[in-house]
Amino acid sequence: MAAVCASWSAGQHLASLGSLATKLDRLERQAELLDSWQEEREQLELLKAHRPAQQQQALSEQVTCLKAYISSVADAELDGDDELLAITAAHASSYAVQLIKSAADPAVLPCKGSQVVTDLAAATLCMLSQRTPAHEPLASAGAIPALLQLLDPLQSACAVDNAAKALGNLSADAACRSLMRSSGGVGALVRLLKDDCPDTMQASAAASLALLAARDGVVQDSLRYLGGIPLLVHLLTSTQPHVAEAARCCLCALKHTNPRNAAEILSSLRSSDALARDYYKLKDALALLDESPSPALTGSLAAVSCTGSTGGKAAARAKAAARELLLDRVCEEARREVAAAAVQVVDAVEQEVLHRKISRAQRPLKALHTDLDASIALLKVSLAETKAAAAARKAAAAVAARTLYIPGSPVASSGTIAAYRPGSAPSRPSYSRASGLDVTPACRTAQGKPLMRYTCDEVVALLQEINPA
Repeated sequence: MAAVCASWSAGQHLASLGSLATKLDRLERQAELLDSWQEEREQLELLKAHRPAQQQQALSEQVTCLKAYISSVADAELDGDDELLAITAAHASSYAVQLIKSAADPAVLPCKGSQVVTDLAAATLCMLSQRTPAHEPLASAGAIPALLQLLDPLQSACAVDNAAKALGNLSADAACRSLMRSSGGVGALVRLLKDDCPDTMQASAAASLALLAARDGVVQDSLRYLGGIPLLVHLLTSTQPHVAEAARCCLCALKHTNPRNAAEILSSLRSSDALARDYYKLKDALALLDESPSPALTGSLAAVSCTGSTGGKAAARAKAAARELLLDRVCEEARREVAAAAVQVVDAVEQEVLHRKISRAQRPLKALHTDLDASIALLKVSLAETKAAAAARKAAAAVAARTLYIPGSPVASSGTIAAYRPGSAPSRPSYSRASGLDVTPACRTAQGKPLMRYTCDEVVALLQEINPA
């Protein structure tokens, strides 16, 4: 019975070892697949992380190139040569338009610093639009469609502000005004007058529309058809003085030599609840209906319109120098932002690579801890099985000892029960002592079997072994 228990426990142990080996093989295959997948994923992420670094470097180069173009335009203006100014302005405007179009390309992923480049390009076009010799190169380079593309509330306030001002400055040219009307520029500017746009966008759009309406009667009618008059009347109640002033200038330009616009303005003023709650703003608004505008409004409109005119040579040079200094400062700040963004991207990539290397180095240690835990659990199970088998053998020995008890034996007469030894025969009474005869044990063969127990065939086979002849 002990042998049966031992063989059964050995079989169970071998079966558990076999199942454990199968599980280990499956886990090893899964670990190999995971390692290959992790390597491919790391390579893909490194490629994605390397792309922004290249984009940051390209943006820095674009800023440097744009600054060189602006410097050429400034040198040509300081020399007073209109031909050189037109040539340099044509190249600068073409490059700025190219930057704006590349930033709006959906195939190019936006990165940190791309909006700064767009703002610089819009500021460059705005600066060039203030120079009358540069109007024709700007129109030829496609600056008007690019500027209209920037008239979007989702763009930055700086880009929209510069684009609106540039369109207002270009309105001095009849060909540019015609191109603006045909490209939907009036509708884009009217869209910026709504409440969901920042006040800077509203002021720039109103000022640009004032310049367009003062120079083109078609724009006056287009503004009325597009619903721009109620929006401008609503801007008169703005808490920002520059927004209200730009709206007043635009309304003054709309009603000039246009009775239908004047009637529409009067109707909008009377139906405005916000103006009715503020007496002084309503009084200033009603002054727009006078045939001769007040000096304050005339001066404001002149101040807005003066951005497209040219003064003396000394004043122009002073303004150009101030603008160049401002642009240099803006370019330097943009370059610093681009460099800082590139450094942050590189640091993030290095930290991510280091973190992954550390995690990969710790992976074998984690696997070793897992294997040790599994081995300890297996040993605990084996120890529990061994204890259970020992308890079973002990219980079986006790049962066998009770079963083999023989009454009348010397052991039984002593009042004790002999301990059962596995493999040993129980003690039996001696026949020689009981009968008084000297009985010798039967003769046994070499195999340990008594001759009296042999059959005839077995005796014949035994004799043949003894004497083969």
